Amino acid sequence: MRAWLSRLARHGTSIGAIGTGAFTLARFGLLDGYRCAVHWELAPLFQEIHPGLELSNVIFEIDRNRMTAAGGTAPIDMILHWIAGHHGRALALAASEALVHDSTRLSDETRARGRQALISHSSQSISRAVQIMEGHIEDPLPIKQLAELVGLSPRQLERVFRLHTEKTPSQFYREIRLHRARKLIHHSGLSIREISIATGFSTPSGFSKNYRQRFRQTPTRERLSQRSGA
Repeated sequence: MRAWLSRLARHGTSIGAIGTGAFTLARFGLLDGYRCAVHWELAPLFQEIHPGLELSNVIFEIDRNRMTAAGGTAPIDMILHWIAGHHGRALALAASEALVHDSTRLSDETRARGRQALISHSSQSISRAVQIMEGHIEDPLPIKQLAELVGLSPRQLERVFRLHTEKTPSQFYREIRLHRARKLIHHSGLSIREISIATGFSTPSGFSKNYRQRFRQTPTRERLSQRSGA
């Protein structure tokens, strides 16, 4: 596949990817020097694996003959934008109507933040806390320090988290770190020990115990299953 795509790229063929497909293009070197987009959940992982690439905070990116979209309905917006640019807005509108897609988003619209977007409607304090948590995966902050950063006492922070998420701040923080670890297991070549360090667990055994409690199998077993296609 690498040879085939590289040959197409040398001949100027437009190449596109949706969601995790951008990881493949990046691994093949086909996004070097291009802006690209991935799903917001995968953005931190993508930047960790490919720090030299330019990742845009948009739902899709068309940079010369490279097209990448965040996934979900974003590819529809990307293709309609491409049609409009190459064949006119009338055809793009007709395609949009055929797809029952009546609100085409522009490429520079920022990505919806999923869980965090929903939380932000409930509590600005939680939204800010989640942002801080996601920025401190490898070096988790004590809950007391996290509370200070959002202007609450630890007890107040726990109260609002329980109210809006039915979890304590510590439980929610651990969930974020474990989900990041799962993405690293599936999409990186890091060892289990390296992943445990990258997600803020002090020992591989502690990481494995927490991971098994959350996902019902150890990190090692999950990686083996993923590699075997099970």
